[in-house]
Amino acid sequence: MIHDNGADFEVEFMTLGGDTVAVHTLLANQVRPVKQKEIAHVREIAESLDYFPNSIM
Repeated sequence: MIHDNGADFEVEFMTLGGDTVAVHTLLANQVRPVKQKEIAHVREIAESLDYFPNSIM
């Protein structure tokens, strides 16, 4: 979701299986468009999500 005419964005972080891990609001300078030839970087999620204290899950 885009807020304030592109000043900030609501970003959903997901697993490759489609499960939501976190939703955060980020400033425009903290995000960029996905590029056509990029490959998703895969890593396993930690058992505890304590490092996402403000996440909506």
